[in-house]
Amino acid sequence: MFYDTHAHILMTSRHMAEGPVNLLTDLFTQEGIKEFPFILDIGTEGGDLKNRRDFFCGKIPDNVFFTAGIWPSKTSIENQDLEIKKLLEDLENIKKYKIIGIGEAGFDRRENDTTNVGNLMEEKRLFLRQIEVAKAKNLPVIVHSRDAYKETYETISESGYSKGVIHCFSYGLKEALSFVELGFYISFSGIITYKKNEYIREAVRKIPKEKILLETDSPYLSPQPFRGKTNTPAYIRETYKKAAEILGLSLEDLCLLVKENTNRLFNLS
Repeated sequence: MFYDTHAHILMTSRHMAEGPVNLLTDLFTQEGIKEFPFILDIGTEGGDLKNRRDFFCGKIPDNVFFTAGIWPSKTSIENQDLEIKKLLEDLENIKKYKIIGIGEAGFDRRENDTTNVGNLMEEKRLFLRQIEVAKAKNLPVIVHSRDAYKETYETISESGYSKGVIHCFSYGLKEALSFVELGFYISFSGIITYKKNEYIREAVRKIPKEKILLETDSPYLSPQPFRGKTNTPAYIRETYKKAAEILGLSLEDLCLLVKENTNRLFNLS
């Protein structure tokens, strides 16, 4: 019963166009749904929900849920009024379209010019605007934070919003605990299987277990032993195995823990 709390299904299908596409499509068969009962498909642009849903040709599998959000690309930051307008249009039918979160939204200091103060302020404004949307809709915000711990922490603190998750967590224990203190969950990806990332494994080991989620971020960041290949939600087994080892839990107990944490955060029955 593997829950994948962050994946990009349409992007994954495009990356696998010349590869073993069945690794993706098999997830939505009856047996696939039984083994992978929850996959959260994440938005990255205002208005992208239609294309992401169209991948399924009008029949959304029972195990697929959606978010809508704006990733902090240079283009999105510079055109954020239009992006927000399209985002709000995506959110007009939340229940019908199984939308359960806002994002991914946040900061990417590797992607954007770190010397441009104006750029940083606009990046922050786009993030805050999406947090306000999350507040208004009473939905968790899915946070992207790369090379931007300080900016992310300060912005969430400023917003006063305590409902969300730091996805693909890439900092250390101190940073993880600071986000937990703000009420946020921490989602770990396949990078916990990489040899050099002991500081992230320490965070897995020591943060409150009720705040742990697991994800693939497919098509990116495949866990060992699939590193270098297109990632898919089917590969999340390896991340669960490593997390179970780190936590000293059975695989079954970890699956139950992540299920309970996911249901709590996203208000699922």
